[in-house]
Amino acid sequence: MKTQKENKDTETTAGHTPASLFERIKAAGVLYDNHESDLYFESTEISRAILNQFPDKKAIATSFLSNTDHGKRWIDVPFAFLPWWELRAAIARATNP
Repeated sequence: MKTQKENKDTETTAGHTPASLFERIKAAGVLYDNHESDLYFESTEISRAILNQFPDKKAIATSFLSNTDHGKRWIDVPFAFLPWWELRAAIARATNP
């Protein structure tokens, strides 16, 4: 599990308003994790309010009970872990100049 303070997947520039679901979850300090491009985050009032701002992501999100985090509810949003996509884009640019 990662929080904004524990993980440096992306840096938020001062004055920059987070635009993606991942950036907003991270900026809010919500616990999150990932598997490849899938974003997992703890289901809280704050995280659900953020998810509600992204109807396209909310439509494909599912929730689950964690078996490693004392049965807390988490939300899984496929393809929403931005750093995974940024890395893929960087690799593509490097191999196809």
